[in-house]
Amino acid sequence: SDGALPIEYAEVTITRIMFRNGGSEYQINGDTCRLLDIQELLSDSGIGREMHVIVGQGQLDSVLHADPMGRRAFIEEAAGVLKHRKRKEKALRKLDAMGANLARVQDLTDELRRQLKPLGRQAAVARRAAVIQADLRDARLRLLADDLVTLRDALRDEIADEAELKKRKDAAEAELKAALAREAELEGEVRRLAPRLQRAQQTWYELSQLAERVRGTVSLADARVRSATEAPAEERRGRDPEDLEREAARIREQEAELTAALEAAEH
Repeated sequence: SDGALPIEYAEVTITRIMFRNGGSEYQINGDTCRLLDIQELLSDSGIGREMHVIVGQGQLDSVLHADPMGRRAFIEEAAGVLKHRKRKEKALRKLDAMGANLARVQDLTDELRRQLKPLGRQAAVARRAAVIQADLRDARLRLLADDLVTLRDALRDEIADEAELKKRKDAAEAELKAALAREAELEGEVRRLAPRLQRAQQTWYELSQLAERVRGTVSLADARVRSATEAPAEERRGRDPEDLEREAARIREQEAELTAALEAAEH
């Protein structure tokens, strides 16, 4: 390739595929493209559909007898100006289409402006509603905050009451534990002192019997003393009065000792 075409290929193959429905598909070296791409590619080489730089023998007469406009077309084609004219025509068509689109956009803008007036009123109402909703939401949040503070205070009081009750419960449990320990200690003391109590009761019983015998003996001795004192002289000669007094004193001492022992046993 001599670089006549602005494309990075050594060989260029242009293909047109015709379909039964009348459509066509264009390819450059197997890649699908537009007809416009092919025309612009060939316009730079001077071998376009309307850009013949080699005049055939049959066309020489038409060139010689052409009017000024025809000659101008041949000259532009030979000079490579035709592609620029076609691009200009294409640009003008685009400008016309753009103008039509701008007119349509202007119509749509006017229509939107007419529609925006009621929408503006609706937007104002919506903004007012949003403000009211925000105020309502703030009021609800303030009420919820007050309720939260109240509930927290109530919870704090409940926790304090619960702590006080727990403290009292712990104190009562400690007292109960101490009482149970004291009860167990006393029960142990009772079990330990039970034999002594039984022995003391037995001793008290024995001493009671002995005291009864002593009291009987003392009563008998007193009766004998009175009888001896009140009897005639010849009857009292049988025993010495001093012996009788000593016997009575001895019996009283025994009675006193038994009474003291009995009181000690009772305590």
